[in-house]
Amino acid sequence: MADEDRSRRIRQLILVVLLGMVFVGLLYAGARTSRMLEQERREAMLKAVEEREALKEVQKTSQLLQAYKKTLSRYEEHRVSFPADRVAVYAAVEQTLTGHGVEMDKITPKGDGSGRYSVQVRFTGPYYSVLGTLAEWRTMADLMLMQSLSLSWSGDGEVSCSAVLATQLVGGKD
Repeated sequence: MADEDRSRRIRQLILVVLLGMVFVGLLYAGARTSRMLEQERREAMLKAVEEREALKEVQKTSQLLQAYKKTLSRYEEHRVSFPADRVAVYAAVEQTLTGHGVEMDKITPKGDGSGRYSVQVRFTGPYYSVLGTLAEWRTMADLMLMQSLSLSWSGDGEVSCSAVLATQLVGGKD
């Protein structure tokens, strides 16, 4: 009986040790799972913050794109072109002068052979007609640069004007 009692105590001891090991194992697994869950929760929070920042960046980029498209559409409304040749330059200048009732005194070509073409225009007319002519030259469909301008007032209410207008010809030659 002593052997049986001893054998039972050994079995109980082994069972207690095994149960203790299982209990310790469960505690270790729980702690490890808890750490893993905490780490995943932190990563999820970081991902959420990154997602919000990325969304803000996308919204900002979208707003910038809309502003760019709006600005581009404004520029497309005001497309400019260059005159095809010298005849187109003369025609545009004379048409503007005639349209404002200004008398052209002289028009002198000043091409330099590089595709840039300039004309010096001398004309006389009433002050407001001269201003209207200058304003229309600034808004012509064909792009012209006013390189110089001189105005002189005469005693009879007329204004004499000399202007040099330059442009780039489409063909690239004078």
